[in-house]
Amino acid sequence: MTNESNHTDHNVTRASFNFSNGEKFVFGSATSAYQIEGCAMEFGKGLSVWDTWTLDKPGHIIDGTNGNVAANQYHLFKEDMKIMKRAGLEAYRFSISWPRILPGGKLSTGVNKEGIKYYNDLIDAIIAEGMQPYVTLFHWDLPLALELEYGGFLDKDKRIVEHFRDYAELCFWEFGDRVKHWITINEAWSYTVEGYVNGTCPPGRGASAPSDDMALQTAEILRNRTLSTILDAIGSQAIAELKDIEKLIYTLIPNNIKDLISKFHIEEFVKNIIPEVLKQKCPQLVDFIVDILQSFHVDYKRTGMARACSNGDPGTEPYIVAHNIILAHAAAVRLYKTKFQAYQGGKIGMTNNVTYYLPYDEKYHEDVEASKRGVDFMLYWFVEPIVTGKYPERMVKRVGKRLPCFTVEEEEMVRGSYDFLGVNYYTTYYAINLPIPPIAPPNYFSDMGVLSTPTRGGVPIGIQCGQGGWIYIYPRGLYLILIEMTNKFKDKNDQGPLIYITENGASENANTTFTVCEARYDPIRVLYHNDHLWYLKKAMEDGVNLKGYFIWSFADNFEWNAGYTSRFGIFYVDFVNGQYTRYPKSSALWWTNFLHDVQELKVPDTSNVTNKRSRNTEEENATAKKPKNTSVNSLGFLDNLD
Repeated sequence: MTNESNHTDHNVTRASFNFSNGEKFVFGSATSAYQIEGCAMEFGKGLSVWDTWTLDKPGHIIDGTNGNVAANQYHLFKEDMKIMKRAGLEAYRFSISWPRILPGGKLSTGVNKEGIKYYNDLIDAIIAEGMQPYVTLFHWDLPLALELEYGGFLDKDKRIVEHFRDYAELCFWEFGDRVKHWITINEAWSYTVEGYVNGTCPPGRGASAPSDDMALQTAEILRNRTLSTILDAIGSQAIAELKDIEKLIYTLIPNNIKDLISKFHIEEFVKNIIPEVLKQKCPQLVDFIVDILQSFHVDYKRTGMARACSNGDPGTEPYIVAHNIILAHAAAVRLYKTKFQAYQGGKIGMTNNVTYYLPYDEKYHEDVEASKRGVDFMLYWFVEPIVTGKYPERMVKRVGKRLPCFTVEEEEMVRGSYDFLGVNYYTTYYAINLPIPPIAPPNYFSDMGVLSTPTRGGVPIGIQCGQGGWIYIYPRGLYLILIEMTNKFKDKNDQGPLIYITENGASENANTTFTVCEARYDPIRVLYHNDHLWYLKKAMEDGVNLKGYFIWSFADNFEWNAGYTSRFGIFYVDFVNGQYTRYPKSSALWWTNFLHDVQELKVPDTSNVTNKRSRNTEEENATAKKPKNTSVNSLGFLDNLD
């Protein structure tokens, strides 16, 4: 059961996405250099901030691993392109590793010809298989040399803007004759917030004790939204069931943060509310508390709050970093448009991620406003400047002078610096208004003022992908944000911006007890993609100028701080056998049938699939290993799997 019905029983077809003028909607898959290439310190590549982040302190990664080998695509790219082609994929979105072609980060420190050759060979292999290359210039692997020299994107002198523009020019010059779709930056929000607020990604800057801040703000919500409504009714009478219910709620809190909960007296709030719930004076309060604690748990896991950040100012630094990222993007776009676009004939844009927000309580104005702030402080933080030249008004009001300003010249360069907008969408959460702590110093999250939770009334917003995972299946959120962007940024001809879905996918926990065959059975991922495609098609019918969709991801890879414990691929990668063999999952076979327009495409029944997946039945394993549909077998995916 979920709070809102957003699952569709309708299946989609490949042909239904084509345009009446004969133009084809593009379906592809996506990866990034550090996550899939390997050869992290070979063939002339320089160090990136992710190399040192994973090697100097393996504890940064859940399983202590790194991307030194990753999925070994550096050596297997030709085979991978053939696999993609057989699956029917029409494009491959990959990222260029900045330090692989500029080991020192700057032209003045030299160009690595081996790196140039590798990407030339990769692009040629993509085209040889009849696919299109979509190239991302920056997917978080900043050259370490620039971080050490002046702090990377935190540089107040903006040298990073010049160096990124030079790097982009080198790429346009070397690869632009064949690359017709460029993405400057991938997920600037993730790079900024995880690196300079949460401190969970390089360079690991942020507040000294983010866990305390989160606990304090959580306590504030519980106080303001619960006790204030029943303060005059709270009594001290003994109730037999009190201890049992209190214990039940307290077990929802992860053991490793119970000390923090106690520190900020959330336990006391819960205890005071329970008697009133038992008397049925406020029956929804327990559900509300459960949702709050669930949110605290999710945020704790995602931001790694067990480890305090060593330095940084999360009230100013993320805004400086974001400002420089926007300027670097705009400088690269201006260069491309003035020097290369006319004769290379390509398009250029930026990809940003969004978690869509619904108000936790639609009748509570503060929650409605919080849901809008959540999107402003994530997606529109970067998109609104490159479209309009201005930051979102809600950000300007709440951040004030800590939000950098564009000069007249910069605003002119930034405004309209795109041919298309890339959107990475995975999930939707509920937004609860978060009071600004009266004493604590400002930081990005207190500016945002949103506590996100995937549950309402104790019920999740959608099916959870993986036990303890952060992705809940809510495809309607993708539809809503696309409609919103289209209406928000229509031009004088009433046309919305050109949009590509540059990432969309579902994660599953890696289970070392599963056989390869068992691990390849992923009906939840099939459901995820089918439902998102249905809402995507609906968005197009309702006026969204959408031209492409990229699966995240082609194959299992190094999933940042989760290491190899989280798998996003539609192709399973055996990281143990030393060959990094790719095997099609159920989702890969479903996609193959979809892209080849196989009729009567079926979505697996997931009604009995639990988040804590048990071993599959013999029938399920047989289905995963030997698909009944001969159109899939004829593609040769399974020739070497027995």
